[in-house]
Amino acid sequence: SSSSSSSLSSSPSIRSPSHQHVDKGSVSLSIPQVPTNTFTQGQKKILIADDNIEMLAYLSRIFISFGWHVTTALDGDEAYKKVKQIKPEIILSDVMMPKVDGFQLIAKLKEENTSSSYVSSIPIILISAHAGEEAQIEGLNKGADDYVVKPFSVGQLMARINLHHELYLLRCNLEKEIESRTKELAETAAKLQNFVSTMCHEIRNPLNGVLNNADLLELAIQRREQILKDRDFTETNISALIHSISEEKEFVDAIQVCASHQKVISEDVLCVAKMDSGKMQINPVEFDPSCLALEDFKMFSSELKRKGFESILMLPEKTETTVKADKVRISQVLINILSNAVKFTTGAQHPKISLSLNIVPVDSTSVHLEYIVEDTGIGMTEEEQSQLFEQFTQANSGVFYTF
Repeated sequence: SSSSSSSLSSSPSIRSPSHQHVDKGSVSLSIPQVPTNTFTQGQKKILIADDNIEMLAYLSRIFISFGWHVTTALDGDEAYKKVKQIKPEIILSDVMMPKVDGFQLIAKLKEENTSSSYVSSIPIILISAHAGEEAQIEGLNKGADDYVVKPFSVGQLMARINLHHELYLLRCNLEKEIESRTKELAETAAKLQNFVSTMCHEIRNPLNGVLNNADLLELAIQRREQILKDRDFTETNISALIHSISEEKEFVDAIQVCASHQKVISEDVLCVAKMDSGKMQINPVEFDPSCLALEDFKMFSSELKRKGFESILMLPEKTETTVKADKVRISQVLINILSNAVKFTTGAQHPKISLSLNIVPVDSTSVHLEYIVEDTGIGMTEEEQSQLFEQFTQANSGVFYTF
């Protein structure tokens, strides 16, 4: 309305809308020009819908002067079409418009909620000459984020616009964070499922080893019992008895190795649970790092011998070096690496595993321990190596199940 225009144009900081005069015979028409501006990267975007050309031009000049990129529409239908084209960050719409009014525009945009989360998050501010609490309540109930009554001051309008724009940016960032976290959780869940499957496979392997070697041990004992029962102590039977005892020792060693592996796996599972609950503790104690390497390497000696591995242990010259660190955790990591080396080198043409230790002084009170495990196994690609420290990740599950 003309009264609204004159009231709004009273702001000293904003120029009144310019007009273009067109003469048609004896009739002079005054057509206001709606200003436009070119979008630049990072510029805030607003869509303004109003069927009053003077008001549309005036609002455009206000927002252009504050650095916004402005897109205009003469009714709600045109505004609805332009929303998807320009993706505005806020919509300022008049209530009373032909074809599609402000309320109908909100309704159409709300219908897009199920198909476009972007559209549903755009703040919509209604602007109307209808004052009073009932009009404002109706606008908010229709789904508007705010309701501005004409006439208004530029300061009041920009304060509301800036507030809703900031809320919009926060909401967008939150939605992106939720989407990212949801994706991460889905990936973690998939990795966790694979981890559980892998752990079941890991637990089954040493249990099978225990059962198989227990069966072999039982057969060896039965043979020895038969020799003793028959009391046939010929030289051949005595040799067989000695051989049987030697086999039994190997079977017992294998059972011990399998039991040790089982213990390590159980400790790994417990560690995962502790890490996820934030209860992982480091317990430093004094120990000899060379003795630790020897103890852990010996755990695999019978298995390496049985599988025909060449095994090499290289330790520093005896210096009686002791360090203070979490011996259990270091041993746990070392055993896991040695176990993988044995597992993925089995079947190699020249199976070989070596463990070496370097003690590198850092200063007068600390050293770096470098435990180096080398093998002639299948190795890993660079891509597989990049995944080594990702939680619940197996470098190559296909190869894993092969072994």
